[in-house]
Amino acid sequence: MNSWRELESDFESEFGEIFDENKKAPKQKTAGVKVDNFEDGADFAKAKMFAATRVLAVAPWSQDVKAKPIFAVSDNTGKVAAQLSEAAFMQFGSPEKVNIQVFAKIRTEEQVHEVVAQAASMAPSDALAIEMSGAIIVFTLADAGLSDLLIQEAQKKGVPCINVLEGVLSAMEKRFHMPRSVYSEEGALLDAFEEEGLTVFAVSDSSANSTYDIVSAALQQFPGCGVDHITICAQVRSLEEINHIVEEALALDSLIIFTFASPGMSRFIRQQCERAKVPYTDAYQPVLIAFEKYLDYPPVGVPGGHELKSTPSPHLSWERRRVPH
Repeated sequence: MNSWRELESDFESEFGEIFDENKKAPKQKTAGVKVDNFEDGADFAKAKMFAATRVLAVAPWSQDVKAKPIFAVSDNTGKVAAQLSEAAFMQFGSPEKVNIQVFAKIRTEEQVHEVVAQAASMAPSDALAIEMSGAIIVFTLADAGLSDLLIQEAQKKGVPCINVLEGVLSAMEKRFHMPRSVYSEEGALLDAFEEEGLTVFAVSDSSANSTYDIVSAALQQFPGCGVDHITICAQVRSLEEINHIVEEALALDSLIIFTFASPGMSRFIRQQCERAKVPYTDAYQPVLIAFEKYLDYPPVGVPGGHELKSTPSPHLSWERRRVPH
């Protein structure tokens, strides 16, 4: 049900006596375990536990991120996993540094074993499995059995992994009242769609291209769900616009899939969706949190990240004011 798996860590030994209240709760191995605080209707107690035990990366001011291998694994083309991985990495460093390998058409248990083994081989020879130092696997597998197998194998071999499509699929199952199918081709036209005029909102503080691709890929698993178009809300930068989006989704009995670089904007839209009872999925913050731990480097948290583009001179909006005497 969740859209991400955090890396394994013995939280009690890492944080010592800081979180006395949380020490009363049983220890959890979080790699491969569902952590649902990013889900529609997430449990508040679990969210508090996560916040208390989350690892925040700290790096020297002058140090750039060190690129590490990222495996984009999919039962289709791997396009969605690769695009989301690149977008997420840009929150930590320049896109020129990103190191993504795509593994497409992964549809058997043998293939899953092979991918996980290859990711594990990227770890230093003296690394322990608990260190989770193999290449991170970002995957989009519609088959729940293969997803669970990948997570189990990754945990055994010390490979961090994150399922970027599961939260979206779960939200759609809840909204459409139907189970997902598997192995529909990405980009295929679904003639079985009923012409009911339903929509799904793809919301982002950037171009929304990755958000649109995530929604499109997920919809391939729901032929006949009644969705005939996607409402793209790009460059969303204000709380007022978020309120309008949630109101519109409520009026249309729709759901919202969103990707915000800012944790604050992500929290606000989740808050508004919860209050309005609009189904939703945060498809981005869980990935950023997993990458932060894997890369051991903090994200910038701004739209577009480190993708620096040529823009008009900022001097156009600057002004000089005399010092008052």
